[in-house]
Amino acid sequence: PGLFQLFDPTYGQPGLKVETSRSGEVGADLLWAGGSAGATLFRREVENEIGFDVAAPPFGRYVQAGRTEADGFELAAAADVSRGLTLT
Repeated sequence: PGLFQLFDPTYGQPGLKVETSRSGEVGADLLWAGGSAGATLFRREVENEIGFDVAAPPFGRYVQAGRTEADGFELAAAADVSRGLTLT
């Protein structure tokens, strides 16, 4: 946690633990004259994630959100429609 997250008199929480994460991704891009396409797979794991609880009185505060995971994929494509215009 940053100093603000720990010690701010309104929002801070001195007991916050260190947030750690592991992530990885793998992807490929295919390029050709006039266009491109790509795909990426990703995964992220976070321990002791720090979040902000807007419902905590009086104006919200930083909290330890625990363990979170995110995984998924992204697809992208682009094509040159005309000179100076690319559709992505």
